[in-house]
Amino acid sequence: LLQAPVVINPPQPHLNFPPSKGSVQPAVVSIAFSPDASQLAVASADSTLLAVKLPTSGEANAFMGHNNRVCSACFSHHTYPPTSSSTLLASPPSQHLLLSSSADGSARLWQQSKMDCPLVVFNHYRHQASGPASTSSLDHSTSIRNKPFADCVNSANFFFLDKFVLLTVKSSVLMYTYEVERASARNDLKVLQSAALSAGGRYKLVHEWNFSEPSQCHSVSAVGCVNQVQSPIILTATSDKMLQVLDAAVGCVARHIPSPHDRSIHCIALPQPSIHVPLLLDAYNMFATSAIDNLIVLWDIRAPRSVARYSSHVNRRGAVQAGN
Repeated sequence: LLQAPVVINPPQPHLNFPPSKGSVQPAVVSIAFSPDASQLAVASADSTLLAVKLPTSGEANAFMGHNNRVCSACFSHHTYPPTSSSTLLASPPSQHLLLSSSADGSARLWQQSKMDCPLVVFNHYRHQASGPASTSSLDHSTSIRNKPFADCVNSANFFFLDKFVLLTVKSSVLMYTYEVERASARNDLKVLQSAALSAGGRYKLVHEWNFSEPSQCHSVSAVGCVNQVQSPIILTATSDKMLQVLDAAVGCVARHIPSPHDRSIHCIALPQPSIHVPLLLDAYNMFATSAIDNLIVLWDIRAPRSVARYSSHVNRRGAVQAGN
């Protein structure tokens, strides 16, 4: 464990970002803290993704690439590039990777030292685009199966200590492995070819959970997982007001929970371990859900039903967080 930093300067009461069009302030869609709480990722409705250094002075790094609303953002558990004592050449400082999803039909993996060039672009169903179209029948059949995302990528999450990426597209949860190619390519031609294909990185679909059958749900409304430990459990909520517990180790739905709320769940919160504070093992069995039905529900994954309900909010609740 690391010693928690002592904040000398008081935090700013608010953080203003420059408007993108005229005097209109962009709406903030999602925020996320880095594991060491040194940065804040901000996803905006004007296609802007920001990484704000904390404690903030109002300055932020903007990542350019999405051309529609940024739906979610999160930091990796590990840092990149990996630090190595055998490296002779000077390398950029090791920082957490940033993962974003957007309504433009893509998710992007960013290195913080390269704000205009993502490491990996997830924009096709099975794997990265294979370059210019080929005339062979094999390549044609492969391209038919590997269609680009035609809809919004609603969320993107690191999973299992950054080994996987989870994306939600319509009524599916997609789990990918990925490989990040080092930015220091050996020649300029390789850099140009990598950028033209898939930003230099590769990915591959390893499993899909589709909830359109037999419940006829239209979309996955929320996803929750713990990336800081090697837990195979994924929690999902769908538009038909169902809550599912997924076991990624065997690729199945371990449990269905019907109608926990009167409305579709919009947020699933799990206890997240910190580099400063450990969690008891029993804490990982608890999670909370919220919807716009004025209700927060606390669950124990070992129990057949919820363990507590909180309904004294005056306004409707769309988000909830779980503390240490």
